[in-house]
Amino acid sequence: MPENNVDGKPGSFSYRHGQRRLYLVWWLLGVLIQVIAGLPFCLKKIQWKSLLWTTLVFLVIMTISETIALHWGWWIWNENQIWGVKIGLIPLEEFLLYFLVVPSLVVFQSWFQLLLDKLGVAKR
Repeated sequence: MPENNVDGKPGSFSYRHGQRRLYLVWWLLGVLIQVIAGLPFCLKKIQWKSLLWTTLVFLVIMTISETIALHWGWWIWNENQIWGVKIGLIPLEEFLLYFLVVPSLVVFQSWFQLLLDKLGVAKR
């Protein structure tokens, strides 16, 4: 549980308990497997330039918003549940997640479209 008033500052928190568990690593691995497994079905449908720009915009927006949230104490990371490597204030695995979110959504949408095409529901 977070402890209130670390260093006497209201609104600042710090985790002082918890075992070393790398939950986010398993999330990253699961998303990566989904993206790699789905890419063969999506290669011809993906607009690569759009995917790249969407990923970069998502990365910039999330980096700015998370940096602000961490700076003001609105968000914290449990040091026992991250790798420990940080870029600025943000853990490395969070950046890896940023790079996988947009491609995983594209793969999911392509799979869903393929399923609808096979069922004959989405004829255009």
